[in-house]
Amino acid sequence: MDGFQRFIVGLQRKLYTFLQIVLNWQFVRWFVDFYSKLTTDRRSISADTDDDADATTNAATKASATASNNNRKRIKWSCGVTDGEKEQEGAEVDEQSLCSVSATKEAQGIDECNTKEREAAHTKHQRTTTSDIACEPEQQSPSKPVTETVTDVGLAGVLNASPNASTKMGNNHSSNKNKQNSNKNNAGGEGSKSPKSPTSPTSPKKCNSKDKNIKPPKYTDDAAPEKPNPDIVISSYVLDKSGHQIPESSVPELNSKQSSLTPINSTEVETRSEVEGLNSNLTQVSSNSKEQFDLELNNKEDEEGTVREETISKVKHSASTTVEAKVPKSSSVQLESYEEPRPLDMTVSGDIHSVPIAEGTNAENVLYRIKRGSTVRVHGDASLLGREIILYTNYPAEGKKFVRTEYRILDWHLRNGKPFTTNLNKYAHIVDTDIFSQVKMNLSGTFRFWFQYKNSQSSEPDGALYIQVEPTLHVGPPGAQKIIPLNSVRCQTVITKLLGPINTWESKLRVAKESGYNVIHFTPIQELGGSRSAYSLRDQLKVNPNFAAKKGGSVSFEDVDKVIKKCRQEWGIASICDIVLNHTANESDWVREHPDVTYSCATSPYLRPAFLLDAVLAKCGEDVAAGLLEHVGVPAVIEHEDHLQALKYQLHSVYLPKVNIYELFQCNISKYMEEFKGLVRTRSPPKNVADVSRFNEIQLIKDPQYHRLGAKIDLNLALEIFNGFHGDCFDEESRFRKCAETLRHRLETLNEEVRAEVQGYLGYAIENCLAGARYERVQHDGPKEREISEKHPLFMQYFTQVKAIGKSLQEIEEGMYGDMGKFFQAHNGWVMGYSDPLRDFAEEQPGRENVYLKRELIAWGDSVKLRYGKKPEDSPYLWKHMTEYVVTTARIFDGVRLDNCHSTPLHVAEYLLDAARAINQDLYVVAELFTNSDATDNAFVNRLGITSLIREALSAWDSHEEGRLVYRYGGEPVGAFYVNPKRDLAPAVAHALF
Repeated sequence: MDGFQRFIVGLQRKLYTFLQIVLNWQFVRWFVDFYSKLTTDRRSISADTDDDADATTNAATKASATASNNNRKRIKWSCGVTDGEKEQEGAEVDEQSLCSVSATKEAQGIDECNTKEREAAHTKHQRTTTSDIACEPEQQSPSKPVTETVTDVGLAGVLNASPNASTKMGNNHSSNKNKQNSNKNNAGGEGSKSPKSPTSPTSPKKCNSKDKNIKPPKYTDDAAPEKPNPDIVISSYVLDKSGHQIPESSVPELNSKQSSLTPINSTEVETRSEVEGLNSNLTQVSSNSKEQFDLELNNKEDEEGTVREETISKVKHSASTTVEAKVPKSSSVQLESYEEPRPLDMTVSGDIHSVPIAEGTNAENVLYRIKRGSTVRVHGDASLLGREIILYTNYPAEGKKFVRTEYRILDWHLRNGKPFTTNLNKYAHIVDTDIFSQVKMNLSGTFRFWFQYKNSQSSEPDGALYIQVEPTLHVGPPGAQKIIPLNSVRCQTVITKLLGPINTWESKLRVAKESGYNVIHFTPIQELGGSRSAYSLRDQLKVNPNFAAKKGGSVSFEDVDKVIKKCRQEWGIASICDIVLNHTANESDWVREHPDVTYSCATSPYLRPAFLLDAVLAKCGEDVAAGLLEHVGVPAVIEHEDHLQALKYQLHSVYLPKVNIYELFQCNISKYMEEFKGLVRTRSPPKNVADVSRFNEIQLIKDPQYHRLGAKIDLNLALEIFNGFHGDCFDEESRFRKCAETLRHRLETLNEEVRAEVQGYLGYAIENCLAGARYERVQHDGPKEREISEKHPLFMQYFTQVKAIGKSLQEIEEGMYGDMGKFFQAHNGWVMGYSDPLRDFAEEQPGRENVYLKRELIAWGDSVKLRYGKKPEDSPYLWKHMTEYVVTTARIFDGVRLDNCHSTPLHVAEYLLDAARAINQDLYVVAELFTNSDATDNAFVNRLGITSLIREALSAWDSHEEGRLVYRYGGEPVGAFYVNPKRDLAPAVAHALF
């Protein structure tokens, strides 16, 4: 089966490659290149055998042909150029620079101009032409002047033009005879003026005559034409500052500093080949009907080493090309309101990264990392060929602030940097994978790019990716700062609560400076809770009072800021500090004032069954500590496996039956039977027969408040299904009893299913509880605790039970439905092997189970988990309080470390880190993240913009594994090769600190 799959995958790749070649018309390019060489050789032979006697007759034609000839073969797009304009331009050229070169130069007494002078004169000549194909009346309208711009256009772009354009090209190239006639007669190439050219712009005749009396001019050896490179000349209107279309002839000639319209210098455009003398195939297509035509045609290098076409010079003036037919030509106001995208500088640099975007990519699991200040070019993958897409990003435009939920549309460009889309049509037709969209990334963080297909019916993206921009750590005095590279970070962790008074910090931190560290990681500096744990904070907006210089004195964040600034500016050491977003200490005063910020029996009723189990386990622990179970084999000091087995029996047979937790998921059968019987007796006899196949449609609906036997059923549906005729009933009373019996049986079945399911969860929970007790009290490699107390309970507590002390289980159950339930708050912790770290384990789950009921949580009994909800409006005080806490930390330190990141809701961390980056743009974000999956790690990194992950060095079992971890997560090793900037950016793994 694996071999067949590999065969299918290989076949798909080959198919993609074939489609890409066909869609790019590679075979057409090969044919055009070969035909161009062939026709050039024939023209050279024909020119050498021409009669010298015709030189005098064709002198004027030769001069015009030589002056207007281009370096390479072109297909010319031009419409609406009148004869008067041509004559005006021709006269202008003659007056300024054009030297007449002809076979009769000696008889006329005119000095010969050398080839370089003739080419220089030609560069000042703005090319105009007529077409060898009949022009349409609309295209020849004298009210629509045209300025020609030389542009490289891919053949696929030409063939994607309007039907008329395709037809004209086909007619022009279909007849080999016409080509030969054109080679013989149109020696002047593009820009030549035929004596048979029409004088009326609306004439249906051909724009170029084919006069058989005109002979092609001869060329000397130094002026012989080289092999041409195909090109296309594109027409564009020139707009004045008000947006009106004006003829080229009316634009005055100014120098580069004075002119708002910089003319395209032909020498800059034509540096890629020598002058071509003959047979420029002229093709006219209405550019108004062509939406996206600038697809570059890459010519193969010839055998003599002809240099490939270089980047076309940028057009530095505002001009609107006539590629969008969506805007009416008569509407100058519409043209004024849109500014076309500017061409790009296509210099190859290591700071420019190309990234492919594909359909259906799981963007969150793929990581792309770049340096701040780099440029990203997003291009379509081969799978998008032939599709029209629109690309969005939440990276802000220049001068704007970053807002995660605000996206803007990006422009597309060709490989030569020219705009491919306009502000009137942002959809890009992906006919080549070289088309790209460019963004300069000057902000640190992670930014999203996504696209949709044209006419897509879905609101979801059809493809997406994330780009992470690494922050820059600056240290040193202002004006003389230096940068700490990410791979050069040497970080030391300092247990802040042990530093003592703040006036003694400098001498203690100097050890890190003298040891060569360039980053110091501080544990939280805020006031701690009763457990004195460094990560159990009592008040996030107050500094630990133990840092005061004098006992009983005060200390503020400004005092800490002074120490951190000295480390940064004088010692060259950056700093990061922990932020704890997921929980707060049990003793937090603000939690007592706002109990709705926690997961409690009041705010989260689905936790009531788990709380009742926790209360039963706490009572069992109290009884064991008091010696009340010694007579059943459970002594006060548990130190053998037999003690645990006896305890297990007592839990299942004595303690769990006291509360019957499964009843919180069951329904009251007696209640529903009475209601059912009452409704059946008051209704007329039914006409339907009871359908046994529909009995399973009756299901229990859980009570949102989880009262005992509070589950519900759809009674109307029960009447429809169970109130029917039965084949074994012959009177109404027997039918009535039969209906009630069948409904009761169904409800009993449902209750039994619930009981078995919940009992399974409880059995699993008891095993987890005993496993914890076994490690702590029985195993030889455990701490072997002997005392059972509040500090060392027999079973880990999952809820705060201060209000439950001294109360019976019945009183506790009654209290969890009232005001007392606000203070039965769930502790935070870590779930070993949690299947979905991206989902908050404390939220209500789809079924009846949760980590609190199954006792899968390694709980931290000194802190309670914070309940943010889905948005700030769900818990306004909590969001405001924690935002102020994070912003204060980001203002003082160079970076933050996300504690317990894998249990922090992603949308919460996104919101708070965005607020921190608004204060500190180069915020360095480190995270404690344990998901056991690189793909899941990347999801956190992409969503939160995490710069480095914490990797525990002690998790390696030997030095070889340690080396593997360092190589994989430690960045580029010494001696690594530089990445070719022309290659696509490769996906990366998150940077790590050990």
